[in-house]
Amino acid sequence: MGRAGSTTGPLPSHPLDPLPSLQAAGPLKYDHLLVALVDAAPTALSDGSKTALAAAAGLASAHGSRVTVLLVDAVAPADGGAARAAAIAAALSDSVPGDRLDFLEKGLDAESTHNAAAAIGDSVDVTAADLLVLSSDAIHSKAVDANLLAEFVDCALLLLP
Repeated sequence: MGRAGSTTGPLPSHPLDPLPSLQAAGPLKYDHLLVALVDAAPTALSDGSKTALAAAAGLASAHGSRVTVLLVDAVAPADGGAARAAAIAAALSDSVPGDRLDFLEKGLDAESTHNAAAAIGDSVDVTAADLLVLSSDAIHSKAVDANLLAEFVDCALLLLP
């Protein structure tokens, strides 16, 4: 017996089934991933940054994507970030060949509260990335303002725990 006001048409097979218009578009493909790493310590990677790198490596491997790693630093590392970049390149080497891996580094002005979001947004534009991968740690730690990030970033965003 139906309830008053209910429709009598067929129910969707599952509420998460894609809409027909999305099915016609085909699977999602990301050609250029930007992984933004915003860590408090410029010499080490946080667990959240390691998760973002692992996710990007998996996506890049599946899609044959180019990957740009953006290192956002409030304090520049003593070695200029060379050791960290080498460690990241080594970690990604199985999934992302060296010819599809780039690095950007952005220093932040301590007086500016929106600088990280703007730096990430600018980097999305410069690299023409179609997916930004970011750890939610950057937002929870208040290093990146999520509202401003939404204004500055004009591509898909994968926010990971």
